[in-house]
This record gives sequence, structure tokens and C-alpha cells, in this order.
Amino acid sequence: AILALAITAPQERPCPGSLLLSGMATVADISAVEKAASETPNMFGRWAGAVEHAFESQFYKVGFFVGTRPCSSLAASLVLVVLCAGGFSQLNSESRADKLWIPQDTQARTDETAFTEHFPPGSRFVNLLLEAKDGDALDKGSLQAAMELHHRVEAISYEGTNLTSICIAQAGDGHPCFISSVLGAWGYDKAALA
Repeated sequence: AILALAITAPQERPCPGSLLLSGMATVADISAVEKAASETPNMFGRWAGAVEHAFESQFYKVGFFVGTRPCSSLAASLVLVVLCAGGFSQLNSESRADKLWIPQDTQARTDETAFTEHFPPGSRFVNLLLEAKDGDALDKGSLQAAMELHHRVEAISYEGTNLTSICIAQAGDGHPCFISSVLGAWGYDKAALA
């Protein structure tokens, strides 16, 4: 009798949740509810559907291409990387603090330039990098050549001025000047290195 009532009772449009909870939903009932819900999308729903469809179709095309032509995909990726890496040849490293931290074409930059003209810096730093012609830069022969070059630079004199008279004084590693070098381990002494 209950089964007959369920079949002969007039059907009202139930909400989708109640169909699934009661266990009496059929595939036709679920598709009817989905059809009714999809018939009247609002403006944002249509936009969202269009965007979703556009992304799905493009990603499908990319995935299909990669899946059917893996070697071509890999080659195209490598070519793209090489083309993008070409920009490294145009890379210039900037280490001057005034260029890095003071915006150009500003009053601060103009003031900094005027200050430097009237009050020049009292010191400047010079870096000298040596490269071994053959072998390791830290083997005994290379270090002795570097020590010889250091002593030749110290011996340079111009109008009574030499390295020791113009350097920033900071004694400590065998030299009266502020010099950061591996040669300080031997106190800048040829005999200690020999």
C-alpha cells in the first residue's frame, strides 16, 4: 500500500537534497533538477562559465599537444629557456651605493652630487684580483708570485708618496695598512712564505 501511494501520489518538484536523502531519486529526477538549475544562470554564472570554458579548452589543447608530442614539447621548452637566458648577456651589476639607494633625477641625488664636489671622500678602496696562470692560486708558487707583486707595488713611489703613506692605517696582520689578503697569514714576509 505504501508503494502504491508513492507511485500514484502527485509529484511535486522536490529539492535535490531531499531526493538524495530519501533514496527514492532516479537518474531522471536528478537530471531534471540539474536541467532546471542550469536553465537560468545569472550574469556572473554565464561569465564564470565562459572563463572556465576558455581555460579548460586552452589547457586541454596544451595537455593534448604535450601528451602526443613529448619530444617536441621538451625541445620547445628548451628553446624558450635559451631565448630567455639571452638576457643575461645584457646584465650589468651595479655596486655603487649612490646609484643603488639614491633615486636618480631627484633633489637627493643633486644634493649628494654637490656634497661630494665640496667634500670629497677622504679614502677610496681598490681591489686587485690575481689569477694563477697554471695550477692552484693557493699553491706555493702562486703565493710567492703574489708576494713579489705586493712588494713591487709597495716599492712604487711618486713625488715622495708611497702605499704606506697614503693608505688607511690599520696594523695587525704584519702590514701597517688596511689590506685584506691571504698574504697576511705570512705577515707579508717573503722569508716566512719561502
